[in-house]
Amino acid sequence: MIVGFILVLLIIGYVIYRVIYGLVTGFSPKAQFPLSDVSPLTIVGIALAISTAFELAYTLFTDGPDEAVNPMITGVAAGILLLISPNLALSNAGAVALLALALVVLFILKEFFIDNREWIPRLISKLIPEPTSKGNETKDASSTTFPPAKI
Repeated sequence: MIVGFILVLLIIGYVIYRVIYGLVTGFSPKAQFPLSDVSPLTIVGIALAISTAFELAYTLFTDGPDEAVNPMITGVAAGILLLISPNLALSNAGAVALLALALVVLFILKEFFIDNREWIPRLISKLIPEPTSKGNETKDASSTTFPPAKI
């Protein structure tokens, strides 16, 4: 939350500076503000990367690896922002496509294996039939005898 708060302050300061500096200088391209040459997407990408580092460090103190999926999604999104923010050249298109694919895989992993686990028992019950009981004896598919095959 602290990183997000600092990010909001930086972007608000960036916008205010650009407007005031633009009004004073007539919006000339030369600027003296250190962040004037940096894209806002770069600032957001760096803030997301820092936030991801904090969240991943926190997951070291939690039970199970499933808490690491959300920070990984944030980290991949930060990587995409950092790749596309300086320029939108086609030289980074392959890396952005791979990161976008990784992002899709992480969202699927989160949805099906962390948030929505009840589909696994349903799938298992469809694949492996339950034993049926007939009177006192139980019978399942593995105990069924078939007549000998005719050759």
